[in-house]
Amino acid sequence: MNMQVYGWVSGWVYKETSSGQAYGRTLEMKSKLILIVLCMGVFVCVSYADIYPGCVCVVYESSGRTSGVFTSPDFPQYYPPNMLCVLYQFIGDLNEIVELSFSAFDLSIELSPYRCRDYLRLYMDLKRPEVNERDFWNYELCGNISMIQKVYYSSQRVFVMEFHTSSYQSNHTGFSGKFTFRNKDQYESSVKKIGNLYSFDSTVAMKGKFFSPRYPQNYPPKADFHYLFHARRKERVKVVFRNIHLHNSDCTCSNCQDKITVHDGHNQSGVVIAEYCRTHNNQSIVSTSNVLFIRFQSDEVKQAQGFSATYKFEYYKLNTEAPSSSTAVFTTSTSVEPDTSVAPVTTHATDSGTMLPTTFVATTIMPNELNCTNCYCNKVVLSIEAKNGTINSPNYSKENYPADVVCNYTFHGEGKERIQISFPDVELYSPYSDSDTSCEEADTITAYNYINGKETILFQWCTAMIPMLMSSSAEMKITFRSRAASRGARGFKAEYAFVTDFGIKTGTQETDTVCGFTYTSEASKNGTFTSPNWPGLYPKNTLCYYHFYGMKNERVHLTFSQFDVKGIPNYYKCADSLGSDYVEFSNYKKTPGKKRLRYCTDGRHGNNWRPKKIISVGTFFKATFKSSSQNYGFGFYGHYEFMPESQKSTSGSSACSLNRPVVFLTLFMIANIISVMH
Repeated sequence: MNMQVYGWVSGWVYKETSSGQAYGRTLEMKSKLILIVLCMGVFVCVSYADIYPGCVCVVYESSGRTSGVFTSPDFPQYYPPNMLCVLYQFIGDLNEIVELSFSAFDLSIELSPYRCRDYLRLYMDLKRPEVNERDFWNYELCGNISMIQKVYYSSQRVFVMEFHTSSYQSNHTGFSGKFTFRNKDQYESSVKKIGNLYSFDSTVAMKGKFFSPRYPQNYPPKADFHYLFHARRKERVKVVFRNIHLHNSDCTCSNCQDKITVHDGHNQSGVVIAEYCRTHNNQSIVSTSNVLFIRFQSDEVKQAQGFSATYKFEYYKLNTEAPSSSTAVFTTSTSVEPDTSVAPVTTHATDSGTMLPTTFVATTIMPNELNCTNCYCNKVVLSIEAKNGTINSPNYSKENYPADVVCNYTFHGEGKERIQISFPDVELYSPYSDSDTSCEEADTITAYNYINGKETILFQWCTAMIPMLMSSSAEMKITFRSRAASRGARGFKAEYAFVTDFGIKTGTQETDTVCGFTYTSEASKNGTFTSPNWPGLYPKNTLCYYHFYGMKNERVHLTFSQFDVKGIPNYYKCADSLGSDYVEFSNYKKTPGKKRLRYCTDGRHGNNWRPKKIISVGTFFKATFKSSSQNYGFGFYGHYEFMPESQKSTSGSSACSLNRPVVFLTLFMIANIISVMH
């Protein structure tokens, strides 16, 4: 019997004897390739007694080693045709699973009809290191690397790949990747599930971890799993989603079928305080009581890896005793404490990736050092102690603030709270004129945001013009820095509030979504609605819904007197993929309509522009506001009116009659100032 011979796989070579039998010899190498054999019997890679013609087996065993590389034959050259069966077998230790990560992938595919000409089949749920014709493969892969999932995991200690090529001579290079043997214990939840429920109790364990079903493999279709956390009285539940990777479809969380919903209470009837869909990292949430309920759902269309998370039951306690040394004045039992180290100026990454200089990290300044009273410099503000209050610079309203001081004011909310902060009085020393926007040598106030667990600079000011701000999460930090004596400048006074209504003061807030508001014709025939935190800057990374319900034969008419929702310059479409902020309109509540209007600004349409009147097709209408982590603006101030269907609008068009992409601009003077400073 003649056999095709392949010279390939990280230092392995094959030779063909005159009788048609083949053997392999090893070469010195650094990869973790342990064993290779030609199988000529049953479709098995470990039982070598039975032989199946045409199957080449490549075996990688753990044996205490953790990782290595694998490639297709002749990679990165074109792989040969007529390879009926090449089996890659990865065998871990008893407590291990296998991770395969593809760095390159290129297999022949037929586009019409869509099917694989050459393929790589993945067997990920094998209990024994063998494969036969009765085993089902999990995935059949072909095409290029943009068409496949990059990382796959086995559920047990064995992972097998079957590589097949047709008789067609193609110009494709095959694949390469890395295999890793991982400890299985790190992916096991702290408690066992009963049915579809995981239950966690602080009397059993104060902290632990939990995962989506089958993690780190993809979650199953039509999943519906519940996670209930019950703490002692006066304790709070803190959950951190370290990694979230859900099926990425063109939808918001209210429309997405694959999502995580966090409820403040015992079950899904509790108030929604967080929703996650698509991809996120390091998302933290703290309950407002001693009970928290999480629901994970998926549809049958397409699956992804899911999520990994940690939980911790915490008892929050404020220590109000005066400090005896240069340490933080306010402490809690949580792991969050003000940084009291001394360090030189460092750099800080903004949302756009630009490295900006950050303020100094300083010690807590004691009263006798400042020659003032009640002017502790570092302060942690917890919403469980007070929902609103004030902060101010040292010596505010009494004397000049001292030189070379760095004061950090850190805010920690709970549930879906956001920190809203305004500055009714600001006077900082600056060597520059009022027309100069530089803050390099001036005293400054810097606001820090927390998105995906990362601290990012929101804005920095050295002027008296500071708009009202709102955090993107339940955490925020304000830093005041003085470089020299104030020379007559008063400093600042700020007013803060922990809010759950996102600063939206009209409509009825909904409990089944994080930021949702209802407007009904029965309650009022007309009124106003605004973006979050109006008239201040809207928060980044925020999603809010506005639902309008008319009576029979009524239509919803929307107009805008102010509109400043930032898009991406030089693009006509307000696309999520571009990081655009937008307001979207639809005649459907859950299922996105085929015709949806998105409005945003891109800098090309002049000042004071706003959308024309928008009219619903039916009695229901939905507006969605979405901000990314990149932009900022003052949002919108809108008007709604429920009018009889027979009363035609004299301006604008029906929402479903507009097909052209619409992008608009309105700019405020203060926005221009902030843009230059930022």
